[in-house]
Amino acid sequence: RGLIRGPYLPVVPDDIRFLELGRSRGRTAVLDIARLLRKGRYDLCFSMVSMNLAAVLARALAHDPVRLVLGARNHYSRSLPAEASAARLKMLAIRMLYPRADLVIGVSEGVADDLVKHFGISRAKVRAIHNPINLERVRSEAAAPLDDPWFASDAGIPVLLAVGKLQPAKGYPDLIEAFRNVRAARPARLAILG
Repeated sequence: RGLIRGPYLPVVPDDIRFLELGRSRGRTAVLDIARLLRKGRYDLCFSMVSMNLAAVLARALAHDPVRLVLGARNHYSRSLPAEASAARLKMLAIRMLYPRADLVIGVSEGVADDLVKHFGISRAKVRAIHNPINLERVRSEAAAPLDDPWFASDAGIPVLLAVGKLQPAKGYPDLIEAFRNVRAARPARLAILG
């Protein structure tokens, strides 16, 4: 399997073929992906986030009829403007290229709605498929005793747990400001898992 790495590699069946691009950035992989599409006779190409724009461009360069499905994980209209100076260019590229995909899958209805409303993608080409959750494991771990001194102190005081990456799109400044208001009215604690 060469340079392919990742925590799920041990559970991938041996009959699944790995193709190494040797690149981790989409903008440098366009020609390599196009070459693979021309050689491979694939029925479907599924791309996730960092390679989405490259996959759309590669399909066009390859003149390949492969069905193209893109995965979207964020509200781009909120997350991109907060990232870098190149955000406007990236938003323009999404507006121009994502509609050329056969389907775009958002991880929530909110992400799907954002793609339709702000990026001109036809509602017919957008679906929401939520990330899978192993409910059995969640229930089992939730029932296990919590051995953490921070939670043991001040028992009985409500604790709010916020879960998500520590980045502007997640709205943590709003959460912290709202929590300040809660604490002014009653005892409470905040934990952020990011």
